[in-house]
Amino acid sequence: MPQPYSQELRKRMITAVEAGNSRREVARSFNVSPGCVIKLMQQWEATGDCRPHQQKALAEHEAEVRALVVADPDISVTELWSAIKALGIKVSRATVGRFLQYLKLKTKKGRVRRRTTTANRPSLRRSRATSRQGKQQ
Repeated sequence: MPQPYSQELRKRMITAVEAGNSRREVARSFNVSPGCVIKLMQQWEATGDCRPHQQKALAEHEAEVRALVVADPDISVTELWSAIKALGIKVSRATVGRFLQYLKLKTKKGRVRRRTTTANRPSLRRSRATSRQGKQQ
């Protein structure tokens, strides 16, 4: 998971906005997205706090996720996602994949991917061979 911006940077952005600069100007000067500054200021105005939110979609359920992976080391991300949904935890499949990377847990890859070259696709091989014959005539 990406690291949140430092507390120091957050305070400097808030100070710049409160000094009269627009949120987009502050975003350009600190090289962050305008949405970052807009959301930071919304949080600051609503709560008076500028600390980053905790990433807790699956953090509270780390033990269950680890247990599922230990029980079946060959489980795919999609199968793990289905098992997590069966436990009543609502997360996306992408979140499960990112959480596994965060925990440094490995799972089985999805279906075997085939190369898309003509060597693996006889129908294309035949059609290219016949088109070459037509060009030579």
